[in-house]
Amino acid sequence: MRGIPCATLGREIARGLRDEFLGKKISQAFVEERKKGVIRTRYEERGVIVQLTDKALFEPGEADINLSSYHILDKIALLIQGLPNQIRIEGHTDNAPIKSRTYSSNWELSAVRATNVLRYLEERHHLSPKQLSAIGYGPYRPIDSNNSSEGRASNRRVDIVIVREEARE
Repeated sequence: MRGIPCATLGREIARGLRDEFLGKKISQAFVEERKKGVIRTRYEERGVIVQLTDKALFEPGEADINLSSYHILDKIALLIQGLPNQIRIEGHTDNAPIKSRTYSSNWELSAVRATNVLRYLEERHHLSPKQLSAIGYGPYRPIDSNNSSEGRASNRRVDIVIVREEARE
């Protein structure tokens, strides 16, 4: 029976502990925001996820970041500056038909929202563009049912994913 080489296992454990520590550090930095329900943090196989509700960042149907939410993005930037990880900004919406003259679909709105968050982090905090990517999923990756207003509200979000470093041999 062959096992995992000790060096590989050690690196995996160290990576997991580092990601878990980062997740806890981010969670502790946003106690008030978590109580208000505008931010959630979780750890998944793909990395640490900082989930921001759309009401934390945007007006309904809009993609311009609210001035009142800059402090949230500023705090996130301070916590992730200097990390070697890739940072993915993922925009999500509910499946309700969009009522906007500017955006023709929820997919487009989600992509522009993600891009605006990326640009804010890159321009204001000088995060490396080589580390950042933005993607819009529109209504196609819901985390809750769209059959209730609460479910739709959960689905309208921006996820900042601090991608777990891949194992290197």
